[in-house]
Amino acid sequence: MTVKTYEDNGVILSRKAFYSGDRLKITYRGLLASEGAESVYLHFGFGDGWDSSSYIQMERISEGFLAEIQVQDGKSLELCFKDSANNWDNNSGNNYVYKISAKRQKKAAAGAGDGERPGKARGTAVKTGETKRKAKKVTG
Repeated sequence: MTVKTYEDNGVILSRKAFYSGDRLKITYRGLLASEGAESVYLHFGFGDGWDSSSYIQMERISEGFLAEIQVQDGKSLELCFKDSANNWDNNSGNNYVYKISAKRQKKAAAGAGDGERPGKARGTAVKTGETKRKAKKVTG
């Protein structure tokens, strides 16, 4: 059995990973487009409850239909599509669900802010440990 991906269904995002606040282009060339829909509307929302859900008319392009949205806060982006005759492509009732990536936090350097260079304390500790091991061998 072959597992179909969203891209196989004709739903293509401009980025594989995206974050809250990003602009995201969505290209649709799925079932509705291939069946000759003259216009397609994107229905999208964020999180399990379709928070901040919206409908927007997609622009007809040579590859199908195109829309651009701004990603809102939430753990997921949910998409589905409808044409002007009220036919839906909602991935067989499952919608097209994408994970919104969490923003990466910059890690603070060890020792930064206390006047020492990052890593200086670690280098000193290694030298101290080496000295103690040598002392045991000599005296032991």
